[in-house]
Amino acid sequence: MPDYRKKLTLETIGGQRMMILQCNKSEMKSVVRCHASNGTVSWAKETVASRHADGKPKHLHILLPDEGVYEVFGQPHLSGSYAIYRGSNGTLYYSAISVPERAQVLQAVASGSTYRAALTTLGKSLF
Repeated sequence: MPDYRKKLTLETIGGQRMMILQCNKSEMKSVVRCHASNGTVSWAKETVASRHADGKPKHLHILLPDEGVYEVFGQPHLSGSYAIYRGSNGTLYYSAISVPERAQVLQAVASGSTYRAALTTLGKSLF
């Protein structure tokens, strides 16, 4: 079984691309925020895939409907910002980005760039 707490995992589940997060029962439930290129933010749609014996969420499936910038909260190793981009094969992948890079990517996309092109400009290695 993959270690969902050490490496961000994207999977296709039911035909949709999902981010999988694992929460320990001693922690608060993790959440993901979406940053739009127009400056708005919203909470990502999630599904609790499994629960601990006490009913607290254990595995979360976060819907990734399309490319974008997502910010993970509540994960010891994975908290931070990620740009989700479309690879050359059409599949969604991610690249970890810093807060200043997040602003650069969102500004580039607002100016008409693609997420992939914006990340390439930052020197990121992409699929």
